[in-house]
Amino acid sequence: MNFFKKRLNGKASVYLSDTQGPFDLAHLIRGDEIFTDFYDDPGFVRHLMELSTYVYIEATKYLKRVIDEPLNAGYHSNSLYMEGCGVR
Repeated sequence: MNFFKKRLNGKASVYLSDTQGPFDLAHLIRGDEIFTDFYDDPGFVRHLMELSTYVYIEATKYLKRVIDEPLNAGYHSNSLYMEGCGVR
């Protein structure tokens, strides 16, 4: 990210990638079994969601700090600026 910020030199914005969300992370970790886990082991799903939510938030804060993007706003595809939201 720092490499591209330097190369672009303000001509375009480096923006946070489309990170989907905590459930997408949980699904990538667990696989399709997560859908039956809601019934078979809801405690596990809750724990996994707490972990993936924590990782999602911390990674977002870190990446936004690197690219100097505010937590409650950002760019997407260099043509869209969003306020009142921080992730895509």
